[in-house]
Amino acid sequence: MGLVTKASLLLLLLLGLSQAFPVEEEGPQEEETQEGEDTVDLTTRILSANNGSEEMLLGGDILVPKDRNAMKCWYNSCQWGKASNGYVVIPYVIGREFTSYERGTIEGAMRSAYNFQKQDTNNLNTPYDYSSIMHYGRYAFAVASGRETITPIPNPNVQIGQRQGMSSWDIRRINLLYRC
Repeated sequence: MGLVTKASLLLLLLLGLSQAFPVEEEGPQEEETQEGEDTVDLTTRILSANNGSEEMLLGGDILVPKDRNAMKCWYNSCQWGKASNGYVVIPYVIGREFTSYERGTIEGAMRSAYNFQKQDTNNLNTPYDYSSIMHYGRYAFAVASGRETITPIPNPNVQIGQRQGMSSWDIRRINLLYRC
């Protein structure tokens, strides 16, 4: 049997095998937004996803910091290092328990540029930011649907808990923190 014949038979065998086992995506196929999903703030979604986690979390959504964070840092070991291109790259893994739609939502939030136990933090001399993507929503931690748990002071009508992307103050703080 010649080389061309062997190669042809091998290709035919591979073609047959590729048709025998179609590739299927794991997990739910539903990509549509569930009713009311757009009205739930990002923090409430994160808290729901983290409910039952065996990790020690601050405020239900923040892994207890060991290093590289914005809490006051005495030995400069709290920040992520800058890459050679000057960017700060923060690695993350999204668990497979999330649907592809949920992963897309999380990745979208991560690409958009960028708890409630009182901590001694470094706010970098910036003002309080109700529009921060890190701000809890008005109904976060509610035990009864529709009951506010956080009311902004002095203006109770100001919007909080947005999930569209980082605010200008979020971006400013990151740039100050990493000297960008």
